Amino acid sequence: MARALVLVQDQNMELEISVAQVAKLEEETIQQRKAVEKLKRKLESAMKDSEVEKLRADVRWLMIDFEVLRVSAAASKEKLQRHLEDKRDKLNMFQAQQKSWEEGLALKDEELGLLTKIVETQCQSLAGLPSEAEGLRKKLLNYREY
Repeated sequence: MARALVLVQDQNMELEISVAQVAKLEEETIQQRKAVEKLKRKLESAMKDSEVEKLRADVRWLMIDFEVLRVSAAASKEKLQRHLEDKRDKLNMFQAQQKSWEEGLALKDEELGLLTKIVETQCQSLAGLPSEAEGLRKKLLNYREY
């Protein structure tokens, strides 16, 4: 029985050691969980910082893209303005030429009107020639008779 008591005491002692080891392991597990949670928070914070930095980099690229587009738009605007000015200049030149042609046509119309009046006057004077010629012929015949 003494032997059984020693055996039970040994087992009790082993159980106490095992309980102590389990308690120690539980404490270590708790500490490790706390450390894991702390590392997890740090990782999340680092990931947020990384995401923020990534977003900042994306914003910088977007700003660069925007600046490129702005410069390109400004260049296109200047090109279009030059093109528009060229077209306006050509239109003004065409309108000036057209006005010159219209003035030339007005002068030609005026000249044509004057020429028409001259021709009409000549026609009227020519229309009177046959009767005048007849009169002159008669005078000539009368003159020959004398």
